[in-house]
Amino acid sequence: MKKGYKWINRRIEQLDPHVDYAEIWRLSSCYGLTDFIQNFSYCFTFPNFVVTEWGARAVWREDGGKLLYRATHRAEQTGINNTTWWYYGPQDDRTIKSVENINKLHAHYAKQYPGDFSDHED
Repeated sequence: MKKGYKWINRRIEQLDPHVDYAEIWRLSSCYGLTDFIQNFSYCFTFPNFVVTEWGARAVWREDGGKLLYRATHRAEQTGINNTTWWYYGPQDDRTIKSVENINKLHAHYAKQYPGDFSDHED
């Protein structure tokens, strides 16, 4: 935790992880993460989506899609969605709307790539 944020650790210690998990996550992610760690996490986890043939098809598409032609925008949108979820928590209307938009996007690509979104383990 950054210098001057000692109150965050004290607050987290007061919270019940089974009840207050959203606040714990918000405090940890909003005050504890740096741009470097957020970008590192994105770079570290993103390859998991394209390891399988079906994951790669849906992400890369025929021509590289956003990964090739709008890479910065794609990464920024992921960051915006993540920080929306982390800050507002799972019950907030902004988070719910964000998740619904992601689900609509996935439904769109699921129609274009039949079967590639079928395995929930991915």
